[in-house]
Amino acid sequence: NYTKINKLVNSDIMEELWFLRRLDKQRYDIDDKIFEEQLLNNWFYYKNSMELYFQFVEHDEDLNGTLNAKELHNYKGTSQGLMHFTIAACQRIIDVHMDKTNCNELDFIGFINLILACENKTTIQSLNYFWKVLNMNDNNILSPDIITYFYNNIS
Repeated sequence: NYTKINKLVNSDIMEELWFLRRLDKQRYDIDDKIFEEQLLNNWFYYKNSMELYFQFVEHDEDLNGTLNAKELHNYKGTSQGLMHFTIAACQRIIDVHMDKTNCNELDFIGFINLILACENKTTIQSLNYFWKVLNMNDNNILSPDIITYFYNNIS
Protein backbone atom coordinates (compact mmCIF):
# COMPACT_ATOMS: atom_id res chain seq x y z
CA ASN A 1 0.00 0.00 0.00
CA TYR A 2 2.48 2.60 -1.16
CA THR A 3 1.63 5.95 -2.72
CA LYS A 4 3.63 7.24 -5.64
CA ILE A 5 5.36 10.57 -4.98
CA ASN A 6 3.77 12.35 -7.96
CA LYS A 7 0.32 11.26 -6.79
CA LEU A 8 1.03 12.57 -3.29
CA VAL A 9 2.45 15.88 -4.51
CA ASN A 10 -0.69 16.54 -6.56
CA SER A 11 -3.12 15.47 -3.85
CA ASP A 12 -5.36 17.43 -1.48
CA ILE A 13 -3.38 15.95 1.40
CA MET A 14 -0.22 17.70 0.25
CA GLU A 15 -2.13 20.99 0.11
CA GLU A 16 -3.11 20.50 3.75
CA LEU A 17 0.52 19.84 4.70
CA TRP A 18 1.68 22.93 2.81
CA PHE A 19 -1.00 24.98 4.53
CA LEU A 20 0.48 24.07 7.92
CA ARG A 21 3.97 24.90 6.70
CA ARG A 22 2.83 28.33 5.51
CA LEU A 23 0.88 28.90 8.71
CA ASP A 24 2.86 31.84 10.04
CA LYS A 25 2.90 33.69 6.73
CA GLN A 26 -0.72 32.95 5.90
CA ARG A 27 -1.94 33.99 9.32
CA TYR A 28 -1.41 37.62 8.37
CA ASP A 29 -2.40 37.35 4.70
CA ILE A 30 -6.03 36.28 5.09
CA ASP A 31 -9.07 37.16 7.14
CA ASP A 32 -9.10 35.62 10.65
CA LYS A 33 -12.42 33.86 10.09
CA ILE A 34 -11.23 32.24 6.84
CA PHE A 35 -7.94 31.30 8.49
CA GLU A 36 -9.71 29.59 11.40
CA GLU A 37 -12.04 27.74 9.02
CA GLN A 38 -9.12 26.45 6.96
CA LEU A 39 -7.29 25.41 10.08
CA LEU A 40 -10.26 23.54 11.51
CA ASN A 41 -10.76 21.69 8.22
CA ASN A 42 -7.13 20.60 8.04
CA TRP A 43 -6.55 16.92 8.84
CA PHE A 44 -3.08 17.60 10.16
CA TYR A 45 -4.05 20.35 12.58
CA TYR A 46 -3.25 19.04 16.05
CA LYS A 47 -6.74 19.69 17.47
CA ASN A 48 -8.31 17.59 14.71
CA SER A 49 -5.78 14.81 15.20
CA MET A 50 -6.37 14.78 18.94
CA GLU A 51 -10.17 14.76 18.49
CA LEU A 52 -9.91 11.71 16.25
CA TYR A 53 -7.58 9.96 18.68
CA PHE A 54 -9.87 10.67 21.64
CA GLN A 55 -12.86 9.33 19.69
CA PHE A 56 -10.93 6.15 18.97
CA VAL A 57 -9.94 5.71 22.64
CA GLU A 58 -13.49 6.49 23.78
CA HIS A 59 -14.84 3.61 21.69
CA ASP A 60 -12.10 1.17 22.72
CA GLU A 61 -14.20 -0.32 25.53
CA ASP A 62 -11.77 -3.09 26.45
CA LEU A 63 -8.80 -0.65 26.32
CA ASN A 64 -6.65 -2.94 24.19
CA GLY A 65 -5.73 -0.27 21.63
CA THR A 66 -7.91 -1.72 18.87
CA LEU A 67 -11.59 -1.74 17.94
CA ASN A 68 -13.59 -4.93 17.48
CA ALA A 69 -16.75 -5.02 15.33
CA LYS A 70 -19.04 -4.08 18.24
CA GLU A 71 -16.87 -1.13 19.26
CA LEU A 72 -16.61 0.07 15.66
CA HIS A 73 -20.37 -0.31 15.28
CA ASN A 74 -20.86 2.10 18.20
CA TYR A 75 -18.84 4.79 16.41
CA LYS A 76 -21.23 7.28 14.81
CA GLY A 77 -18.86 9.62 13.00
CA THR A 78 -16.88 12.81 13.39
CA SER A 79 -18.00 16.40 13.66
CA GLN A 80 -17.62 16.46 9.85
CA GLY A 81 -20.35 13.90 9.26
CA LEU A 82 -22.29 10.95 10.56
CA MET A 83 -21.59 7.36 9.67
CA HIS A 84 -23.11 4.15 10.85
CA PHE A 85 -22.22 0.63 9.81
CA THR A 86 -23.95 -2.60 10.69
CA ILE A 87 -22.10 -5.21 12.73
CA ALA A 88 -21.69 -7.28 9.56
CA ALA A 89 -20.19 -4.32 7.69
CA CYS A 90 -17.90 -3.52 10.64
CA GLN A 91 -16.67 -7.11 10.76
CA ARG A 92 -16.04 -7.10 7.03
CA ILE A 93 -14.15 -3.77 7.25
CA ILE A 94 -11.99 -5.28 9.98
CA ASP A 95 -11.44 -8.51 8.03
CA VAL A 96 -10.30 -6.63 4.94
CA HIS A 97 -8.47 -3.63 6.38
CA MET A 98 -7.02 -4.74 9.71
CA ASP A 99 -3.35 -4.89 10.46
CA LYS A 100 -2.78 -8.65 10.28
CA THR A 101 -1.11 -8.66 13.71
CA ASN A 102 -4.15 -7.28 15.57
CA CYS A 103 -6.22 -10.42 16.13
CA ASN A 104 -9.26 -9.47 14.10
CA GLU A 105 -9.55 -5.90 15.36
CA LEU A 106 -8.93 -2.50 13.78
CA ASP A 107 -5.96 -0.48 15.02
CA PHE A 108 -5.74 3.33 15.03
CA ILE A 109 -4.20 3.50 11.56
CA GLY A 110 -6.98 1.30 10.19
CA PHE A 111 -9.49 3.55 11.94
CA ILE A 112 -7.97 6.66 10.34
CA ASN A 113 -8.11 4.97 6.93
CA LEU A 114 -11.81 4.25 7.47
CA ILE A 115 -12.53 7.85 8.47
CA LEU A 116 -10.60 9.14 5.46
CA ALA A 117 -12.56 6.82 3.16
CA CYS A 118 -15.86 7.96 4.69
CA GLU A 119 -15.07 11.66 4.50
CA ASN A 120 -13.67 11.51 0.95
CA LYS A 121 -16.27 9.27 -0.68
CA THR A 122 -15.76 10.63 -4.18
CA THR A 123 -12.08 9.72 -4.43
CA ILE A 124 -10.76 6.65 -6.18
CA GLN A 125 -9.02 5.60 -2.96
CA SER A 126 -12.32 5.67 -1.05
CA LEU A 127 -14.13 3.72 -3.74
CA ASN A 128 -11.34 1.11 -3.72
CA TYR A 129 -11.50 0.95 0.08
CA PHE A 130 -15.22 0.14 0.08
CA TRP A 131 -15.05 -2.09 -2.99
CA LYS A 132 -12.64 -4.35 -1.11
CA VAL A 133 -15.28 -4.63 1.63
CA LEU A 134 -18.04 -5.49 -0.85
CA ASN A 135 -15.91 -7.85 -2.97
CA MET A 136 -16.47 -10.75 -0.57
CA ASN A 137 -15.71 -13.56 -3.02
CA ASP A 138 -12.65 -11.84 -4.52
CA ASN A 139 -14.19 -12.17 -7.98
CA ASN A 140 -15.07 -8.50 -8.59
CA ILE A 141 -18.78 -9.33 -8.75
CA LEU A 142 -21.39 -7.85 -6.47
CA SER A 143 -23.92 -10.68 -6.33
CA PRO A 144 -27.47 -10.62 -4.95
CA ASP A 145 -26.24 -12.83 -2.09
CA ILE A 146 -23.71 -10.22 -1.03
CA ILE A 147 -26.26 -7.42 -1.23
CA THR A 148 -28.67 -9.54 0.81
CA TYR A 149 -25.97 -10.27 3.38
CA PHE A 150 -25.38 -6.58 4.06
CA TYR A 151 -29.05 -5.60 3.69
CA ASN A 152 -30.30 -8.20 6.20
CA ASN A 153 -28.06 -6.70 8.87
CA ILE A 154 -29.67 -3.26 8.66
CA SER A 155 -31.77 -2.68 11.73
